[in-house]
Amino acid sequence: MGDVGVEEIPSSASHRGREDGGPPNTNPQSVLRRQEAFQVSSQSMASEPGPAPYWEMVSYCLTTSGPSQLFLIVLLLAFAFGCTVSVVASTMTDRYARINYGYTGKSCAHYTSGMKPNECLQGSHDAQDAVSISLLVSNLLSFVANPTIGSISDARGRKLILVPGIALAILPTVVFVIINFHKTMSPAWYFVTKGLTGLIDWLPIIISSMADILPSKWRAPCFGLLYAGFALGVAVAPLLALLLDDKGIAIVSAAIGAGAWIFTVVALPETLSRDIADGVYDARIREDIVERHKLSSILTRPIEELKIINRNNLFRLLAVITFLSRMVFGGVYALLVYYLQHELDFNKRDVAHMLLMSGLLAIFVLTALFKSLNDLIGERRIIIFASISGVIQFFLFGIASSKQMIFVTSSLLAFVGLSSPTIAAVQSNNVEVDEQGHAQGALFSISSLAEAVGPLLLRSIYYGVHSRHTHLHGLDHGVMFIFASTVYLLAVLFAVALPAKKANSRIDKLTSFFVDRKESKRRMINDITMNDGGDIFGEVPVDE
Repeated sequence: MGDVGVEEIPSSASHRGREDGGPPNTNPQSVLRRQEAFQVSSQSMASEPGPAPYWEMVSYCLTTSGPSQLFLIVLLLAFAFGCTVSVVASTMTDRYARINYGYTGKSCAHYTSGMKPNECLQGSHDAQDAVSISLLVSNLLSFVANPTIGSISDARGRKLILVPGIALAILPTVVFVIINFHKTMSPAWYFVTKGLTGLIDWLPIIISSMADILPSKWRAPCFGLLYAGFALGVAVAPLLALLLDDKGIAIVSAAIGAGAWIFTVVALPETLSRDIADGVYDARIREDIVERHKLSSILTRPIEELKIINRNNLFRLLAVITFLSRMVFGGVYALLVYYLQHELDFNKRDVAHMLLMSGLLAIFVLTALFKSLNDLIGERRIIIFASISGVIQFFLFGIASSKQMIFVTSSLLAFVGLSSPTIAAVQSNNVEVDEQGHAQGALFSISSLAEAVGPLLLRSIYYGVHSRHTHLHGLDHGVMFIFASTVYLLAVLFAVALPAKKANSRIDKLTSFFVDRKESKRRMINDITMNDGGDIFGEVPVDE
């Protein structure tokens, strides 16, 4: 068989009249049968179901065993982490001011930016340095460990990795409780435990667990629902800081995190098929037997695992887009609260309101719009759209000079957030079922490397401008955001280069649908022709 629509029809008595140059068969019954064949084929194509209804997808994602538990775990972790977003920044600033610079006055959070004592300013700088270093350590550990951890989860199961991963993730919340009850305890302990969370990154394991169960057509929107659950926690949880003091909110944060860990141990089922896990495990055993005496194989294992990123052009482009976007998004997210408190006098209430507004919009976008956008324009254009939103978002942050401008422009963060679940879904759709953990681990390693570089790079730009006392028409404070906007512009260019046939989950299905229909139509017509002894149309063409 050759190309679809041009398959050669065997020579037979049914075609002899045309081959001999005689007149074609004009049998009326033959013509009628051919017309009926076309009508049946057209009606079948028209009746082919389109994209599944939105609520069917939501119901599947939220009620199926595995994804439903994962959604609750993510929601609980988001509440645990979101409780202390604004509290950690103010607490660490004040603690560093007292321990490192002998400050004895009232809390640094009581002062506006123009009235803060020098000790508080220096404490803020120390806290931001500690955040940047802890993120550097955490993300470098993730960069090295994620591919290997992902591969282990492919062979041993997801839950075995997720349980210690969540335990590490909530460890800083426990240390934060202790810091609040021991006024002389150095905040460095909090940032040390924060750095250790990179040993086992829980998010790529959860994404892999979802991919074990979800069909490819629903991965992007269901991943979006997962991120929406996290956005809900981060949006609502900071409001608790307005009702409780720092000690109370620290205890609530640790308690919710502990609840998420217990729920994972008790209620989360294993999502990876035992047959797939056994097959991967046997293959890894054979590899280890061959290379167990080679020290170099142990040292280079993380690099070997990352080679999946270089498998094809699609994966390379996804890796570049991930690195560029996460470098600036992660850097801005890590430093934004400190920046707003230092430059624009944001307090706990302002931070809570900003996160609530942007979080609720993110939930709306990730739940109500994501699937419709995915069905309408495909994953590739969603990534392009999210990257363009990043260009606009961070440029507006760069020129913002008031709280009101920050509140308005932060709304675009919801659209920027479409990028991560979509990229994860595209990566998942283009690997085999026994590579999900490996692929997601490698992708999140690139993300971790970017988020390790991002905070340090943006801080160096911010303080580089300040140290030179330059004034760029009022943009000196926001230069790091202008830089972030420029980096997102590069991400747009790489997103445009993504191959549509591999990036969009519906392309292959639509293509195969039409190819199958063309093939069925051609065979039906040719069968009728052979039975009737001729064809008034000659060789039947099938439109490509």
